Amino acid sequence: RNFPLAKVLPEPLRRGQLQTALVRENKDVVVGTSVGLVVLRRGFWEWYGFDEARGQFSGTLTYDKVHAASDVLSLAEDDQHRLWLGTATGLFMLDGAYDGPARSWRTPEDGLPTSRVEQLAAIDGGLFVGTPGGGRIFDANAKVTAPSSLSAEPIVQLSSVRALDK
Repeated sequence: RNFPLAKVLPEPLRRGQLQTALVRENKDVVVGTSVGLVVLRRGFWEWYGFDEARGQFSGTLTYDKVHAASDVLSLAEDDQHRLWLGTATGLFMLDGAYDGPARSWRTPEDGLPTSRVEQLAAIDGGLFVGTPGGGRIFDANAKVTAPSSLSAEPIVQLSSVRALDK
């Protein structure tokens, strides 16, 4: 089906750009935009922006509160059906509802080389996370397992990551 941007994003946010998309195992269509997450499920589009005060995505966030954490650059779903979102300000994991609590990683202390997460790929029960500062691998328990082996000194740009079935 064809969905014009006017049908996908709320009117005040139509300046946003579509950046990434994922069809989940449950058949939800999840679209990452520069102004939040848009989900097609049960025949309707639902919009979620990141609410910094509550630390979670929200369908009731006022549009004037949409900031860089709502800038969704990459998406992945792992073997445990958790949704991972790479944003301009970090990595988020949703384990359940789209508007439920979000676990986040945003700093080098959290295991990210930089806060901007541009690539994600579910691999071997874990997750590859690509940033302009290098890559990291998170295990199934969401712990960083490769903090230094993927350092990015020589990397100029990482443009795409895909996980392929063996």
